[in-house]
Amino acid sequence: MSERGNAQPAVLLDHVSKTFEKRKVLEDVSFQVGSGEAFGLLGRSGAGKSVTLKLIIGLLKPDQGKILVLGQEMQTLARDKLGEVRKKIGFLFQDAALFDSISVYENVAFPLRRHTGKSDAEIKDIVQQRLDDVGLSKEGRKMPSELSGGMRKRAGLARALALEPEVVLVDEPSSGLDHITAGEIYDLLLEMKQKRHVTLIAVTHDVAGARKFADKFAVLNRGRIVECGSFQELEESDDPVVRNLAAGAET
Repeated sequence: MSERGNAQPAVLLDHVSKTFEKRKVLEDVSFQVGSGEAFGLLGRSGAGKSVTLKLIIGLLKPDQGKILVLGQEMQTLARDKLGEVRKKIGFLFQDAALFDSISVYENVAFPLRRHTGKSDAEIKDIVQQRLDDVGLSKEGRKMPSELSGGMRKRAGLARALALEPEVVLVDEPSSGLDHITAGEIYDLLLEMKQKRHVTLIAVTHDVAGARKFADKFAVLNRGRIVECGSFQELEESDDPVVRNLAAGAET
């Protein structure tokens, strides 16, 4: 649980369960992430990590339990209210999910054009700043197909930050990247947490990478949270799955 006193958490899952076609993907999952914290949700493939992100942003609804984001219960919100909360949430998809038919610049500009009344000049300034933030200041005119995997992730992060969200969700930030490029993405996430003070939730199987930016962790195994706490607590867990996962981290 959060160690930030009685302040309302930015994200709260309370006894959440989700089943698909009689297969229970999540079972009685509870955790909370304080405002400005970076949280690593760890687990092997198929553990339910990505489903958890989709539940948090409201793309899916839980079968049981509650999900609160910035004090709003996501599954009970009317469509317009849900849309307002989503504007405060950035999402970096596993494959970056860029629109291939438009430039990097227009990808980053897209949420600004769709969700704000800003002028073209204002949008230009914001997009350029976001591209500068992720080291793509000269790549705005390129098409996504012209970018490397790491650059696509950076562009996806720039788009996720376009509306200056309070919460950022990241799905497998190192997926498909070499070790050095993955490290650069983790450094960007750390910088984002430190400079922007956003609440960051990243799902990953890469414990070594997550240690670079996360304040605390939870481990999902077979749809259940089996450990929640600091990395040291993961190392000292009684659960062999948690210990083995932690043992794969770099020291």
